[in-house]
This record gives sequence, C-alpha cells and structure tokens, in this order.
Amino acid sequence: MANGASIDPEGRFAALNERVDNQGRQIANLESQMKQSFTDLTLQIRGIGDDFRSKSQTPWLLLCSLAGLCITILGGLGFLALQPIKDGFADFKNTYENNRIVSRNDNINTFNELKLTLRETVPRAEHERVWNGIDQRFEDVQRQLNLLQSNASNTYTARDQLLTVTKELEELKRLYYSRPQP
Repeated sequence: MANGASIDPEGRFAALNERVDNQGRQIANLESQMKQSFTDLTLQIRGIGDDFRSKSQTPWLLLCSLAGLCITILGGLGFLALQPIKDGFADFKNTYENNRIVSRNDNINTFNELKLTLRETVPRAEHERVWNGIDQRFEDVQRQLNLLQSNASNTYTARDQLLTVTKELEELKRLYYSRPQP
C-alpha cells in the first residue's frame, strides 16, 4: 500500500483462512490436553484414596498437611472478606476523628467567644449599683429643684409682683393728681 501496490483479496482471504484453521487446531489440541490432565488428576486422587484404604495405619502427615492447607485457604478467604470491612472502618474512623476535631475546634471557638463576651459584660450587681447612683442623683436634683422652688415662691411670688405693680400705679396716680394743673 505504501508503494502503491494493490492487495489481492484472495490472498488476504487465504491468509485469514489459514490463521483460523491454525486457531481451530490449537483449540482442539488444548481441549485434548485438558482432558488428559483432568484424567491424570482424577487417577492421582483415586490412587491417594486407594493408598489410604490399603494401609492399616492413619496417614497423619497427609491429614495434617491437608488441614494446614485448608486453614491457609480459609484464612486467606477470611482476610479477603474482612479487608473491605477494615478499610471501611478505617475510613469511618478517619472521618469521625476529623469531625470530632472540627467539632472540638468549633466548641473551643464558641467557648472563647463566650468568655470574651462575659469579660466585656458588666455584672448585674455593678449595673444595680450604677442604677442606684443615678436614682440617687435624680432624687438630689429633684430635692434641689424643690428647694429652689420653695425659696423662690417664698420670696417673690406672682401675688408679690401684682402688689408691687399696684403700689407703683397708685404712686403714679397720686403724683399725677397732686401736681398743679396747667
């Protein structure tokens, strides 16, 4: 193709057909090998069983080996089954610790703000003392105002003003009439 030559479709088909035939033979060969291997394995297991039946003593070494193999397989399966649980628990624990730390920091910040507010807040007893002082000042001012009113009312009242104006008017009338008429 790079040099411009065309590819023969029949040649391509023949190459593809040969590859498919080779794959078919390999699959058939693999199948016969697997059958032979399974047959050999079955014969070996049957031979082990026959050995057990023919001997009069118990093969403890083989039984212990098989028990160890079973324990190892079960332990591996148990590990594989528990590992996701451990990972999930570790994630939960990390999340819990993170939330606890964040919550603790929030509580510390809130507590510090509360302490600052309490420091800036004046106690009620001090408020009452200040309020009593203000009330006392109001009473003193009211007393002074009452004293000033009573002093002012005792010395010069509206009646006194009217009497003074009346006297001055009488004096002016007397002076006006006592003078010679032109």
